[in-house]
Amino acid sequence: MLESIGEALKADKVMIFEEDEENVSATYEWKKEGVPSTIDKLQKIPREKAKAFYQGYVPSEVTIINDPERMNKALKDGNISAVKINSPVSGHLAINRKSFGFVEVVNPAPDKLKDASLLLTAVTRFLSVLIRNRDIYKRLRQLGNTDQLTGVMNRHRFMGLMQHIPQGEPIALICADFNDLKDINDTDGHEAGDEALRKMACAMCSVVDQNRVFRVGGDEFIAVAEEVNLDDVKEIVKKMRQAFDEQGVSAALGYGIFKMPIDDIEAAIAEVDHWMYYDKRRAKEEQHKDQDFIPDHLPEKTAGQKEEGKENPEQ
Repeated sequence: MLESIGEALKADKVMIFEEDEENVSATYEWKKEGVPSTIDKLQKIPREKAKAFYQGYVPSEVTIINDPERMNKALKDGNISAVKINSPVSGHLAINRKSFGFVEVVNPAPDKLKDASLLLTAVTRFLSVLIRNRDIYKRLRQLGNTDQLTGVMNRHRFMGLMQHIPQGEPIALICADFNDLKDINDTDGHEAGDEALRKMACAMCSVVDQNRVFRVGGDEFIAVAEEVNLDDVKEIVKKMRQAFDEQGVSAALGYGIFKMPIDDIEAAIAEVDHWMYYDKRRAKEEQHKDQDFIPDHLPEKTAGQKEEGKENPEQ
C-alpha cells in the first residue's frame, strides 16, 4: 500500500510511524529508487521530539506542513536523521480517538499535493484498521502461546518449538517440579500457591530466556537450552538452584541432553522426569542440596544418538 501511495504521488518516501506511551518509531518504509533508507535511524523517538508531526491534526486528520524549514530544524534538534523534507504530507492514524501514530509522505511532487491530501484522507483510517487488526492478531497468538498465570510459554508453544530447532543441534531439556505445592495451597491458600509458581517461573527466566521456559503442567516447568554441552547445562542447573533459593521456593530438577530431531518428545520428557523425581526423592531425604544429582555413569555416546530405536539422552 505504501508503494502504491508513493508512486501515485511521485514521492521520495512513505513511512508509517507507530507510537507507544513514551516513543514514536518508524515501522514501515517505502522509498523511491536511489533514496536512502532511514527506518533504522528513526526508532524510539521521544514523543516530545516528534510533536512537529502532530501539530496539524486538529481538526483535520491530514495536514500539509507548510513550513518545511521548521520541520527540518525540529528533526535536526531532535537528532532525528532523515532525508531533507521539502513538502511533507502527514496523516494521523487513529480510531475512536485512540492514536496509533501517523503516515508520512515525504516530498510528493508539487502538482500532487492536492491529491496527497485527498488520498491520505481516504486511506489513513484503513491503515489504522490494518494496524489495529495486526495488533489484535499478535495478542491472540501471544495468548495462545502463553501461560496466563506465570507469563512463560505454555505446552503448545513448547511442542511448536521442538518442530523448528535445526536438525543436528544439541539441546538440553531441564525439567523443574515444585516441591510440596499442595502443602502451600492447603496451608496458605491457592493465591499463595499461585504466587509461588510465579516466583518459580521468574527464577527460571532469570537463567534462561523467557521464551525458552514453558509451564507444561500444574507445577511442572521445562526450560530449553540450545547448542549446549554437559558442562553448560550443569552451570544452568546450578544457577537455577541459586535463583530458587533467592526467590524462596523449592523445586526438584532433572535434565537430559538430546540431538535434534527428537523422534518421541514425550519419551524424552519421561527420561528427564525420571531424574527430576530422583532429585525430588533425595530432597525429601535432605541429602542433595549442595550435591550434583546426576549419577557419574553418564552414557559415553554422543547426546541424542539412537540405540535400538530409542533416544539416548545424557541424564
